[in-house]
Amino acid sequence: MKVLHITLGLGNGGAEGALFRLVTFDKSNEHIIISIMGDGIYGQKLRESGHTIFSLAVRRGKVKFSCFYSIYKIVKEVRPDVVQTWLYHSDLLGGIIARLAGVKTVVWGIRHSNLDPKLNSKIIIYIAKISSLFSKIIPKRIISCSIKAAEVHKNIGYKASIFEVIPNGYDLNKIKHTRKGRYGYRSNWRIGEKEIVFGVVGRWDPLKDHKNFIRAVSDLKRQYKGSIKCILVGPNIDNSNVELVKLIRYYELEDDFLLLGPTKQISEVMSAFDLLVLPSLGEAFPNVVAEAMACGTPCIVTDVGDASFIVGSNGWVVPPADHIALSNAMSESIAKNADENEWQNLTQRCRERIEQNFSIESMVSRFSDVWFDAKESK
Repeated sequence: MKVLHITLGLGNGGAEGALFRLVTFDKSNEHIIISIMGDGIYGQKLRESGHTIFSLAVRRGKVKFSCFYSIYKIVKEVRPDVVQTWLYHSDLLGGIIARLAGVKTVVWGIRHSNLDPKLNSKIIIYIAKISSLFSKIIPKRIISCSIKAAEVHKNIGYKASIFEVIPNGYDLNKIKHTRKGRYGYRSNWRIGEKEIVFGVVGRWDPLKDHKNFIRAVSDLKRQYKGSIKCILVGPNIDNSNVELVKLIRYYELEDDFLLLGPTKQISEVMSAFDLLVLPSLGEAFPNVVAEAMACGTPCIVTDVGDASFIVGSNGWVVPPADHIALSNAMSESIAKNADENEWQNLTQRCRERIEQNFSIESMVSRFSDVWFDAKESK
């Protein structure tokens, strides 16, 4: 099949990463991509892998009618068998344009599981509600990466019968534990092998709830007298973030935190952590949890989206926005880490959990099946 993907951008996000892995690993179908906001970090990589990219380079908040017409012309020119859209804006606008251009098979992509008005912009809430109405007439299928995300959208009126849940998949030849990461990064950070390292990977955003994590670390420090280090990684996670630095200073944790900013060396960084912490208030399918476990790094996660499903019985799950529960789980993990054999067994089970449930081969096969079934359905 010829599949045309319409996405808002190709930046450093979970949806963009899933799109990149999907189209570069799938050799059975032809993939063409329209990126409304430009190349991002994946555009050139996709071209180098032989894919056609239409990069419209529209600035955020500057979408004009000419953009819609450009997408319409591309769809007419490409004449795809299937249009796969990614995230709300692309689902609604890309889906409508595709249908106007004569494409009968449109598949939406849903990757959001928390529509709390306190944590989302008014425009996101508005588009989600409008899309629930159009879900009855535009898409033939809706693919969600998360069971929780599918439930949330069914509950606000999306057409329930056309949902398919396909968890993210990973190339496990590329994401795995590395000695270079374990020892090289810890050496660069001047962290000893016996020190416990908690890592948080995610952009600076209220949904990621770094504040609750920092408060939990403060609680932990009052009961645990050993040495711990906290490594924060992600966009706008550096010393130029005045609010974040002020928060760490308020709890007198300056010596315990290292702010790294974004990184592309995900396996190396995950391997250097003893534990990954996901303190989020909302997620759909948190890639960082699966990536950490693929590197043999156990996780402490809040019970959001499909985080608990990814972890299974191989980590700790706590309620969101509960710094006491998070601190207690961190304390329990330190105690378990002290037993070398028990810890080694846990790290091995983490890797096996991802191998058995979240391979890239499974994700690609299931996407292809949904596209084919949608195309063939009347």
